[in-house]
Amino acid sequence: MKTCTAPSLQDHQGFEEAWQRGDLETAAREFSRLWGDGRPWQDVPERAKQTMIDKIGMIKAGEHNVIGDRYGFSKPGRLAAVDVPVLLIEGAASHLSAEAVNTALQHRLPQAQRRVIEDAGHMVPITHAAKTAQAIDGFWQGIGTQ
Repeated sequence: MKTCTAPSLQDHQGFEEAWQRGDLETAAREFSRLWGDGRPWQDVPERAKQTMIDKIGMIKAGEHNVIGDRYGFSKPGRLAAVDVPVLLIEGAASHLSAEAVNTALQHRLPQAQRRVIEDAGHMVPITHAAKTAQAIDGFWQGIGTQ
C-alpha cells in the first residue's frame, strides 16, 4: 500500500508556477504528469495535448471545490449519513493522494466498497474502460443480492 504523508500541494508546484506565468502548455504537461494516464508528454497525441492545453483553466476553476472542500464533505458525520452502497475506484498507479482520499472516504461511507484497477492511473475509466465496467458490474451484482 502506498503512503501519502504530506499534502499533495507541493507535488503541484510545477503546475501552479506555470499557471501563474501564463504558460498553459507547461501547466497542462505538469498536470498530465501527475494525473494523466502515465504516458510521457511527448507520447500524448497532438490533438489530446492541445485539448488539455485549451481546457487546463478548468483545473484552476474547480480547484476550490476539491482542495477547499466547498461542500463540507469532510465535516464529521457528514458522509456517515449516506445510506446507499458506494463504489470507490482508483488506478493502482494513481497519485498517492487518490489512495488517501479513497481511504478516507471508505472510512466515512458506511456502505463503501473499493476496487483498485492494476496498471491504471487516475484516468482509469478512460484508459481501462473494460476493467472499470467489470468493477462496476461486479459492484451492481453484489448489491443486487443483498
